[in-house]
Amino acid sequence: MGKTTAAAALAAAELKAGRPALVLRNRSCRRWLLRTAHRFGRELPAVWAHRIETVVRTANVLLAHARAGRRAGGDRLEAL
Repeated sequence: MGKTTAAAALAAAELKAGRPALVLRNRSCRRWLLRTAHRFGRELPAVWAHRIETVVRTANVLLAHARAGRRAGGDRLEAL
């Protein structure tokens, strides 16, 4: 079972038990970066791909926590 499938199964179980659940994606933009670099005839160095991906993932985690915090029960969320 993959991470997304496991998250969906856990959320479904929580909802079935009457508890709130929310699954949010944490996109990395790696594929977009590589396609864009290829489109311009460039190769993105791995170190820069990792750095950009880290910034994007961090921003996505912060946004996901903000979105989850606005939902009912969000005040009980803890940092992962």
